Amino acid sequence: MKQAFKILKSRPKVNIKLTRDPVSMADDCLSNDEIVNTYSFLETHILVNQVSRDYLPRVRGSGHKWDCVFNGVKIATITYNDVLPEVEKIDFEEENVMHFVYHSAKF
Repeated sequence: MKQAFKILKSRPKVNIKLTRDPVSMADDCLSNDEIVNTYSFLETHILVNQVSRDYLPRVRGSGHKWDCVFNGVKIATITYNDVLPEVEKIDFEEENVMHFVYHSAKF
């Protein structure tokens, strides 16, 4: 565990602007934009899990999901209990934007 922490501490921190689709009409009243400063994780699922855990609203029920788009590239899909990476490596830029696209359940 100490080894992993040392590796994490050696990664530079980056600012990421977070944006997301609203999940309800009431959610549309205020801006959902936020800036986070986090380690530049190279593993897609770790970065997406770390950033989204406190940012995305909890949606009850099954079948809902989010697509995570990082600097214009879809990098993962977030389901109720998992992060499914779609790319192996994340390329960070001077300015980084992570947008979450909401998909409601279809019955």
